[in-house]
Amino acid sequence: MSVLQCIPRKATNFNRNQVYPRLGFSQFLTEDDFTDVVKIRELCSDQSVYDKMIDLYENKQEGQKLFLYGVTMQNHGGYTYEGEDFTPLVQTVGLNKTYDKVNQYLTCMRYTDEALENLIGYFSDVDEHVMIVMFGDHHGDVGSDFYEELYGKKLIDVEGEQYETRYETPFFIWTNYEIEEKADEKISLNYLSTLAMQTANIPLTEYQSFLAELQSHYPVISAAGIYDAEGNFYTWNNVEESADYSYMKEYQILEYYMLENYKK
Repeated sequence: MSVLQCIPRKATNFNRNQVYPRLGFSQFLTEDDFTDVVKIRELCSDQSVYDKMIDLYENKQEGQKLFLYGVTMQNHGGYTYEGEDFTPLVQTVGLNKTYDKVNQYLTCMRYTDEALENLIGYFSDVDEHVMIVMFGDHHGDVGSDFYEELYGKKLIDVEGEQYETRYETPFFIWTNYEIEEKADEKISLNYLSTLAMQTANIPLTEYQSFLAELQSHYPVISAAGIYDAEGNFYTWNNVEESADYSYMKEYQILEYYMLENYKK
C-alpha cells in the first residue's frame, strides 16, 4: 500500500515535514510537487488538489492499494483578498449589513462544491472500490460581528451548547459501492477514522476498538464541549459529574500515552 499526504503548501508549514513521517506517511507532497495550478485568491484551488489526487490514482501500479490524505487551502482565511481575479458569486441577504468576508468565504465554498462534484464524478466510474472521507477542521474566521448578528448577542455572552456550535463542521463518507446510508450523524473528529474503518469493513486496532466503546458513552468530545449518550452537554469544567466519567478518564490516559509514543 502507498500512503501519501498531499498539501499545496511549504513542507515546513506546521512542521509537517517532521510530523507526517512519524504518522506513517511514506510520501509527502507539497507545493513543489504541484504544476499547472489554478489559483483562487492566490491559493491553490481545490480542483487542482483533486486533479493531483486523480493523477496519483491513475499512475499507481495496477492492483496497488492507495491511501491519500489531502489538505486543501483554497478556502482558508483570512478573507481580505481584493485581487482582480476574484469576484464574489454569493451574496448574503436579509442581514443588517454586508459582510464581505462571509461573501468571499461562501463563494469559495461554491467553487469547492463544483470541484467536489468533479471528483466524485470521476471516481463513480472507476472499477476499484473507492472511499472518500471529507471533513473540515475548523470554521472560517469571517468576523465576530457576523456571528454576533446570528446569535443576537455579544460573543462573550455565548456559552454552553450555543458556544459549541461555532466549532461544528460538516463531514461525509462517500463510496462508489453500496453502503448503509446515514444522515445527521453527530460525531467528533477523534472517532472519524474508526467510523471510516467500520464503513470499509476493515478490522479495528485495539485503540480504535476502545474509541468505538467510548463513542457509545460520549458521542462527541471536543475542546468546546462534550455530549454523553443521552444528549447531555458538559464542559471540561463539569464533565467529571457525568455518569460514565471513568471511560473519559481512561481515554485521557491513553491519549497521553499515544502522544508520548509519537514523540519518540
